[in-house]
Amino acid sequence: QGATRVQLGGTPDPYLWPGLPAERDEARRVLEHWAWQFGHPCWDLLRTLNDFEAPPGVTRTTGFTYRSATEADRANLIAFEEAHFPEWAHYFSDDGLQSAIIAVDDRDAIVGSLQATDQRRPQLWRRLLGEDSGSIGAVGVAESVRRHGVGTAMLAYASEWLRDCGVGNCHISW
Repeated sequence: QGATRVQLGGTPDPYLWPGLPAERDEARRVLEHWAWQFGHPCWDLLRTLNDFEAPPGVTRTTGFTYRSATEADRANLIAFEEAHFPEWAHYFSDDGLQSAIIAVDDRDAIVGSLQATDQRRPQLWRRLLGEDSGSIGAVGVAESVRRHGVGTAMLAYASEWLRDCGVGNCHISW
């Protein structure tokens, strides 16, 4: 058909897991036997949130605030995504605002974002993770504030937020 390259897993949407789950050794051996090459590693993380508490080493770094995005944030959030993570900008438009968690600096400028989604409605996720499933994805932090704990603190905030919304099992992707 003329294809010169095929990618198994990952985006474009929809996808189940970004890559082959690590515990699928037999599947990996079969694919390698067929000359598939594995690129950069991808890890999908699963955890129950019922007992989630931010680990002691995770701090809310001074100078940053973590919160749900509001309608007033819409234009700045889209601009942040288009500037830093254009491949994810569409996740934050339209209905995506309601599941967006942002990190803002002391001037209220967005420096990080992610999607924390209650997945209890889509049938696929309920079958895989249970009736009380959720997900976190499209996690991104501006390069200027990386290595300050902003991404880790944002993930902890999102996990607590989902837990408080009644999500029991959470999948972190990409």
